[in-house]
Amino acid sequence: MVVNFLAIFLWICLGSIPAAKAETAKVHRTGIGSPNAFLFVAGIDKGFYKENGLDTLTIMAQPQIGVQGLIGGSFDFSQILGATTTAIMRGVGLKIMMVFDNKPQFWLYGAPEIKTLKEVKGKTVAIQTIGGASGHMTRELLSKSGIDPQRDVTIQVIPLEGRLAALGSGAVAATVVNAPERTRANKMGFNELASYGEHFEYASGGVAVTEKMLAERPDFVRRFLAGTLKTLHWYRRNEKEAVKMFARFSKVPDEDALAVYRASVKAYTEDGILSPAAQDRIISFHKNEVKIDKDIPAQRVFNFTLLQSVLSETGKEK
Repeated sequence: MVVNFLAIFLWICLGSIPAAKAETAKVHRTGIGSPNAFLFVAGIDKGFYKENGLDTLTIMAQPQIGVQGLIGGSFDFSQILGATTTAIMRGVGLKIMMVFDNKPQFWLYGAPEIKTLKEVKGKTVAIQTIGGASGHMTRELLSKSGIDPQRDVTIQVIPLEGRLAALGSGAVAATVVNAPERTRANKMGFNELASYGEHFEYASGGVAVTEKMLAERPDFVRRFLAGTLKTLHWYRRNEKEAVKMFARFSKVPDEDALAVYRASVKAYTEDGILSPAAQDRIISFHKNEVKIDKDIPAQRVFNFTLLQSVLSETGKEK
């Protein structure tokens, strides 16, 4: 019997070399009810980040805390785009590399006796924060309906977990709800008065990084974008599987998960990129929100170059 000593030698040598260790990507995300947060978790479960050499770890934190952690280096990426955009406008070195949604996933719901938005006049409306995007949109929405948000209604700040209870008790006549709360509001017999996505453009979820990270580790950022893009495409094209996973993630019934899923898909981009016109409109919204008059070029906020490169490579593979 002829023994191939060269083959055995190579097998021993190569077998003794450890496989390349995956790099860890620390991602800031929000709570379990958010489809935007779910995308990162789904990408981990589906192995899309592993395919790109990444061991991705999601860490839950409030939006402002998460963006501060991104700036300070505690996170490599953040899901939050609203607070990121306003931070950029104030001179912080961040960039938005990918956008999940370009329409706000907020709705205004009224008590059972409130049938139209105009009937809110003279009553109390609950919002999450005075300075946040949903609060700003609510005031604009009221103004569009001929209601002066300063004189014709009382704006009351109520935390997320208390707004529907306040609506049910009669403490408020209307409240802002997000996608998970919307399913509860419908079940509780409240009336949908307005969909913010029909009136505004707004990017709330996606991928934000520091300019330092982008300059020093562009390949790391590119691979994270590749895994996230594959997750976004999977999410949009696989309703049944995505809903089952989202129901487990959010700890809600499948029917509630389906309602949230379909609402999110309507708000989602096809490939994570915004048109130049959409970029300008979103920047304009934030300028009005934070009362900044100076010009903010889109390239100061958004950078889709790496994502476009990933899309180009994906197209070649197809």
